[in-house]
Amino acid sequence: VHVRLGVSIELPGGRAWESVADVLAASLCISEQAVWALSVHGELLRRCGVTPRNPMGLYWKRVPGSPSQIAITPHNELWVIGDEGELFIQEMCVYTSRQLSEVRTESVEEAGWEIL
Repeated sequence: VHVRLGVSIELPGGRAWESVADVLAASLCISEQAVWALSVHGELLRRCGVTPRNPMGLYWKRVPGSPSQIAITPHNELWVIGDEGELFIQEMCVYTSRQLSEVRTESVEEAGWEIL
C-alpha cells in the first residue's frame, strides 16, 4: 500500500509516493471517512489516524472476520463477502467531539465499540 504525498489544488498530482508499512494488501477500499484493506493473509484492516494533514495515518487496526472480498459505498457502508460466501454490511457512525463528550466512554466500550 502506498500513499501520495503533497497533493493540493496547486499540485493535484502530488510530489511523491510513500509506502505505508505493515500490510500487504490484496484489496483496498477508500471512502471519505475510512481506508480499508484486505490483506493477502485474509485479514480485514482499517487505517486509523488518516487526516488531511496526515494522509498516511497512524496504524492499521485489525477488524474481526476473514472476508474474501470487500467494498465500500459512498455512504461509508462496508460490504464484505465472508469466507463461506455470506454477505455482510458494517455501518459506521462518525461523531463530532461535542457528540462524543455527551456519551459515557464506559457505555461505548461495554457495547463493544471503540472510540478512534
